[in-house]
Amino acid sequence: MVQTIGETRQAMRETLLSKKLQDIATQAHEERKLDEFWIVITHKLDEVIIGVIREAVVVTNKRPPKMLSSMCFHVVYSKGLIEPEWILPRDMPIIEELVGSSGLSSVVNQSAMGVPILNA
Repeated sequence: MVQTIGETRQAMRETLLSKKLQDIATQAHEERKLDEFWIVITHKLDEVIIGVIREAVVVTNKRPPKMLSSMCFHVVYSKGLIEPEWILPRDMPIIEELVGSSGLSSVVNQSAMGVPILNA
């Protein structure tokens, strides 16, 4: 299975549009009686069904660690506050016009040789 550039980002966007963070926050507050919490939304390619991206929405009362292919929002329900903590898609767009194909390969080669990449 190969994930193409933009698939995870598009799935994350669709989650935000379809479920709305406010609805998720309200449900978490009403069902779990939490005032301050974090909403983590993750996306991953299905390992069985090709082309399907699975999502998980997790509510936790402790700040979770950062992870790729996830979004995290800090919620303080009593204040009506929903702030993004991070949005880290698994894929990263690369604009070849800015990097150039030779520039990209040199960065990849340096990384493979263990050379620190300061401008990546």
